[in-house]
Amino acid sequence: MRCSLDRSIAGKPLGASWRPGIRTVLAVLLALVPGAVFASASQRDLVFFFSSDPHIGYESKDPNKPMTRDQAVAEVRDTLTRMRASVGQPYPSLEALRSAAAGTVARPRGILVAGDLTDNGAWPLFETVFPEGGPENGSIPFYLCVGNHDGPPDGPTRQGVIARNRRMLRDRLLEVVSPNGLHTAWTWEGVHFVCVNLCPADTTDAQTPFNYGRPGPGSWNDPADGLTFLTGILRDRVGQSGEPVIIVQHYGFCEGFNFDWNWWSVRQRRAFYDAIKDYNVVALLHGHTHAPACYRWPDPVGGVQEVRRLFGDTTPADLRSFDVFSAGSFGGGTFYVFRILGDRILAAHHDRRGWTADPRMHRIRSVVWPDRSLDLRRLMDTPLRDTSIGRGPDGTWYMTGTVEPLWAPEVHYLKGTFWLTYSIPGWDGTAKTSGCGLLKSTTGQPEGPYEDVQPAERLGDEIDASLFQDEDGTVYFLWHSGKIARMKPDMSGLAEPYRWLRTVTSDPNPGHHSGLCEGIFGQGSFDHVGYEGMFLFKVDGRYVLACADQCEGRYSCYVATSTALYGPYSRRYEAIPHAGHNMFFKDEKGQWWSTYFGSDASAPWQERPVLLSVKMEPDGRIRPLSQIEARP
Repeated sequence: MRCSLDRSIAGKPLGASWRPGIRTVLAVLLALVPGAVFASASQRDLVFFFSSDPHIGYESKDPNKPMTRDQAVAEVRDTLTRMRASVGQPYPSLEALRSAAAGTVARPRGILVAGDLTDNGAWPLFETVFPEGGPENGSIPFYLCVGNHDGPPDGPTRQGVIARNRRMLRDRLLEVVSPNGLHTAWTWEGVHFVCVNLCPADTTDAQTPFNYGRPGPGSWNDPADGLTFLTGILRDRVGQSGEPVIIVQHYGFCEGFNFDWNWWSVRQRRAFYDAIKDYNVVALLHGHTHAPACYRWPDPVGGVQEVRRLFGDTTPADLRSFDVFSAGSFGGGTFYVFRILGDRILAAHHDRRGWTADPRMHRIRSVVWPDRSLDLRRLMDTPLRDTSIGRGPDGTWYMTGTVEPLWAPEVHYLKGTFWLTYSIPGWDGTAKTSGCGLLKSTTGQPEGPYEDVQPAERLGDEIDASLFQDEDGTVYFLWHSGKIARMKPDMSGLAEPYRWLRTVTSDPNPGHHSGLCEGIFGQGSFDHVGYEGMFLFKVDGRYVLACADQCEGRYSCYVATSTALYGPYSRRYEAIPHAGHNMFFKDEKGQWWSTYFGSDASAPWQERPVLLSVKMEPDGRIRPLSQIEARP
């Protein structure tokens, strides 16, 4: 590859009708320089607690087992007290646990409660025992799952959980809440948690063999699209990353308590198995039985009947079995302390006497973590933002980047010459004085000189300009947050008013948007790919639109696709964390790359030009490659 280093561009003076006087346009143009610096994830140490079935509001008038409501609540409060008291205590001194049980129990990130929160709709009382928590008030948040005792979808307990979920989403204790408000997902230390409430099914099944009638949709047994929510999380948030997943639900898999599998059908369980079998699910957590247990599902040794129910007479050669934990109950005084330390997951069981003496109630397993060291290749250790890569007709690669006062230039070779897009931010702090334009090399050489194709007026009314040439040769000018317009054949200006590219599905999660989005798109408008840093390219007949947006504090690259240039575009997804305002290109060997400069505090580098190898999946999604994948 031939290189051209340290070139600059000097152009004619820019017009002053919409911008201050600037005598020269300066862009950094550098060759593609090989190099690599690799990041390794620090060791994880994550602690959370797990129990179930507090049944707030329960009382028994059975003369053999009488219990008042206050007595039942007192038992639950006692378990909560012992949970808090376990913090700072040594882990159980069992030889089998020592690889992950060193030291003392740390403060948990949260307490997971796997259903049957109330009896008789006693939600107000529940809220006094399990108050909302979080960092803002110094308490440990509860992550709630509803069970069969929690009533129908319109009942007070389910509605109370839904309202709490939405507040937790607002406070960023949750990352995703289902459209109906019931199911939730969040991530701790790279582990994906998914709560599907009753069970991971979409609707009731008449084949369910229990002796409680046939409660249908809208009843206390309605799983409310739990499977659809789970599969969406696995597809869109986990994908092919290999990251660990923990699933929380109420109904279990064992054949103990009233044949717990009878509460959801074989057909539902088989659909669930098919949905998770190709993912790194490290634990299934459930309640309902009131009996703490550790077991495997499906288990070809200890659960032959269940395997036969699921698969008939032919057990799959590649059968997956998952670790399952039944919580016991708050009223019974039992809970689990989970710890994920590096590549080990510990489940230590606690009862009213302390750590459970029976070693079978504890588990330690290996956690397979994906290679998270992405194939990031730093090009130079010089600050440079908004980097872009272009290629000349002779095979030379050029890199551009922001040099004040010129923002986010891109170099393109089209129609026999070089073109340079540019942006200038508003000098008065408003969009009225910001804009973008296009420069043309008058010599056909990358070093210019360059002239402005429209010196008297900006081409675009905001920053972050780019160019896209379709397969028919038509060139489009694009900028900012999805704005696009066809250019005149001689590229002397725009041939049409701009259009604003939109997505078919909105993303209303406030954690997935910059605070600037409301001012750009309007209040409540979430059908955009991003708020700046637009780039467009085409792969196998599919238009790929990338923009930058905030995602849980990360300045990330979001992507959506369409078979039509002007859309509508698909539901967007976070394609590359920390890589906002990037662009994509394919090298002479057919390998795809993304630029990456890092514009948030958690990025591997801050404002350094980096390349990341990526793969275009058959479904059009973009996936970053690890070092192992990229280097055979």
